[in-house]
Amino acid sequence: MAARPPALHQPVALLLAMILLLPPLSTTAKAAAAQPAELRCIPPGAATVAVPGCSWRQHSPLVECSKFPPDAPAPGRAKLSLDVGGGNSVDSRSAVCVTLTRFQRNSCDTCFESLEFRNFTVGWAVIGPRCTERDCPIEVYILESVAALSPLKYNSTSTEFWNFTSPVFREHEIFFITLAFNGITMRYTRCSISLTNIYNLGKTSIEKLVLYNNDNISTDLKLGMMPKLKQLTIANSSILDFPEDAHVLMPALERLDLRDNRLTSIPAAIASMRKLEELNMCGARLRRLAGQLPPLPRLRELSLRNTGLCCLHQEQDAFRGVPNLELLDISQNQLTSLGGALRGLSQLQYLDVSRNQLTEYPQLSIQDCREGLLSFAFNHLRTLPDCNSFCQSSNVLLLDVEHNQISSWDGSADMLRCVSALHLSNNTVSELSATMLRTLDAVSEVELAHNPLRCAGCPLVRLQQWLVGTAVRVLGAPGGGSAGQALRCAAPRNVAGMSVAAVPADPASCRPPPPPPAGAGLALGLSLAGAAALSTAALAAACYRYRFEVAYGAHLLRMRMRASSSRRRAKDVSGTPFVFDAFILYSSNDRPWVVGTLVPLLENGPQRYRVCLHERDFQLGTVIVQNISRSMDHSRHTIVVLSKSFLSSRWCLWEMDLANHRTLDPSQREFIILLELEPLERSALPRHLRFLMDTRTYVEWHQAGDVQYEEQAFRRLKRALGASCFTCSDVSRC
Repeated sequence: MAARPPALHQPVALLLAMILLLPPLSTTAKAAAAQPAELRCIPPGAATVAVPGCSWRQHSPLVECSKFPPDAPAPGRAKLSLDVGGGNSVDSRSAVCVTLTRFQRNSCDTCFESLEFRNFTVGWAVIGPRCTERDCPIEVYILESVAALSPLKYNSTSTEFWNFTSPVFREHEIFFITLAFNGITMRYTRCSISLTNIYNLGKTSIEKLVLYNNDNISTDLKLGMMPKLKQLTIANSSILDFPEDAHVLMPALERLDLRDNRLTSIPAAIASMRKLEELNMCGARLRRLAGQLPPLPRLRELSLRNTGLCCLHQEQDAFRGVPNLELLDISQNQLTSLGGALRGLSQLQYLDVSRNQLTEYPQLSIQDCREGLLSFAFNHLRTLPDCNSFCQSSNVLLLDVEHNQISSWDGSADMLRCVSALHLSNNTVSELSATMLRTLDAVSEVELAHNPLRCAGCPLVRLQQWLVGTAVRVLGAPGGGSAGQALRCAAPRNVAGMSVAAVPADPASCRPPPPPPAGAGLALGLSLAGAAALSTAALAAACYRYRFEVAYGAHLLRMRMRASSSRRRAKDVSGTPFVFDAFILYSSNDRPWVVGTLVPLLENGPQRYRVCLHERDFQLGTVIVQNISRSMDHSRHTIVVLSKSFLSSRWCLWEMDLANHRTLDPSQREFIILLELEPLERSALPRHLRFLMDTRTYVEWHQAGDVQYEEQAFRRLKRALGASCFTCSDVSRC
């Protein structure tokens, strides 16, 4: 431990500079003679104590000391904020003297304790030259009054933590803002602090008081006057009652956390806390709300998890006094119904009613569903809700109905229009009808894992075709891959455990039967006409059923005819005017990078490339295969973003196969541009893709986030694309 600085009548700062610039001197006179003027930072009259074990990492705003208080038998840790003043920065070119202001002390003994001050001078530090990122020579001196604050006594039953009448705690001299026991995590050893000690915090400037996991002898909570207190947390401390005059003693309180205590009702004092924004009563023994909550117009978050609530559907006005509530947690209770109890909560964004016994959805009237979450997981629900009973917005809610008993649902195609993501795993869905699939098309993402899917007959064909053609991101199980590979079959027994995509299906067996004859007395001519009409209808139905295959075959035939004609004429005879410079093929898992990085570089750069994205540029109401084929025909190039997600998607590989047939045309050899987003194992590639990567130059873009690397990769991509069709004056070369 460094020695205490010299007496106050001697130039203290001289000694600090010598600690850094010269070997330790034996006399104060030598230190005074050698001290640079710019390091005279400790003012005369300041009684300080040297603190060992301190460090500072360059560019960090904090100084950390591992041995504080210096003379304590079991010292803790301290964090002090730098205040260089005047807008100057601390660097490593020369020795710098800085003021230490914000102070937070932590000590890890029987329970975790932290003490925090704000906006007052704690001490001073001298940061020497030769400071690297991990090795900074530093000397720290702290005020004696701060060093004298010993750690709190955790196992004391006395009536005070320590002497809060100390000048250090005077309200008008400093700001003592936080006192916390086990305030960061609840995994520390339980404390044994008398709740009556909290009374001694009265008349201080404390703003935050936290006490977790306390085995107090007395459960009588007594509060002193704390006019600046904004957050009070007394959790898992066995308190039975809350002071009725708390609203007078804590008039500025905004957050009150009383979780996991033995309270049997909402404290009466809360009714007068007009500034209260958050209330946590989780783990209390409420059972009933006994009428309604008190009027709290500012309350935004209310947690009543695991409080034994059973009959909210009988208390329709319970939440009338909290109309601005945004978060409500009533999970892990005994609720069988909510009825219209939540109908007045028009500002809700987060509702958790999971792990109850609900058999029906509550009545809600949310005015502004701003990317909210409604969780009804682990209940007894048997169907999906209709957005008409929730809100009128589109694609904003995450609806969690996992672990229920949902097997089917009926409704209009837009019944889920307000849902962006639907979590439907661990239910009892065995077959998905055409109506059910149409409703799922309205969402952006659906989770279907761990449902007892029956993979046989027409339901299997319908599901496989939907998984290939839908724009919905379908999640099956952890591990990625396409939805058809991730979803598992539960029946019949011979395919149990197989992926949906791997089960063979016969689309021909699912052709719609011809309609019955109109009557037995029809004439032969009418019969023949009817047969012809039926044949035409059957052919049209078959064409519609196999529209993907028909479009695919037409595309291949067109490519082969174009290639043959091009070989005869030795030029491109497509005659198709290009609308885009490039069509981009990618996996939905790579969409953030494509939309956030690649597309802006191409479209917003000086070349002003025009690119085609399926989600933005496809023609609505057209078969997706036709959209893809038309986009490739109207694009000068196709950029294929290769990744592990791309290779695991059967749909992506099918699109890649469509693009590959374009290269049959000799004039279109450079049509495909391969962009490898991450290193790929060559042995795992499909044969035609491996051939393309072995015989063509491709762009590697592995180090996403490295600016220099990205610039080099982008230059290679631009060389492959050439000049944009829509910025050069000579468009004939496009």
